[in-house]
Amino acid sequence: MWYNGVDTATWKLQIGLATSSDGILWTRHAANPVVTVGNWGDYDDIWLGTPAVIRKSGIYEMWYSSASTQSYNVVTEKFDTVGLCFAYSTDGINWTKHANNPLFNTYTAPYDSVIDDGGPWAADVIYDINNDEYKMWFETFNGFSLATAPNINIGIESKQELNNNLTAYPNPSSSIVTIEFDNPTHEKHTINIYNYIGECVKSINNIYSNKLVVKMENLSDGMYFIELRNNQEIIAIEKIIKN
Repeated sequence: MWYNGVDTATWKLQIGLATSSDGILWTRHAANPVVTVGNWGDYDDIWLGTPAVIRKSGIYEMWYSSASTQSYNVVTEKFDTVGLCFAYSTDGINWTKHANNPLFNTYTAPYDSVIDDGGPWAADVIYDINNDEYKMWFETFNGFSLATAPNINIGIESKQELNNNLTAYPNPSSSIVTIEFDNPTHEKHTINIYNYIGECVKSINNIYSNKLVVKMENLSDGMYFIELRNNQEIIAIEKIIKN
């Protein structure tokens, strides 16, 4: 479960995570909030929340609303502009915000003051496999609206540098896999390996070279995701098959 949390000292609205084995008894994640507001002056420096999350092709995809302090109207005591944003994650905990956020906001054309004021807020998203498109319903002051988008993988796979920067071989692999990536300045990296349900099954820290051999023989056969991170963000992801 991803949910809103508010700091009553600053009124910053951020996104937390809780997990449950039965849907009734919930445990808040120790790293909360898992999606945090941006720096002062950013599009999301005060509020981000009302997340909608789906999991597709082994990746968690999140749509959420955001607002900035600059868009707050002291007369109406409301935000003049609200944005709809996107983030993605391999584990549901560590999220990368999309580089083009917000995807659209209150005044994105075609704007209609009767329809669009107060939104887009509180999106709910599904992937319609029959039509190969996303469907999004979101809230405004005047009701609910619908938006659609083609399945163009706007998250990880649209950032070409993620897959171009990492190579894993042999693929498929039965025992060991060699991982290579660009690291000309010997920057410190971390490699995480996730199974198809998003569980981290192996993590290797403090990697300063550009090549690593990883043992796979103790892992069950199936599809895995190799995630390469630096100190700030995910910079590469590659799929690999263990057989």
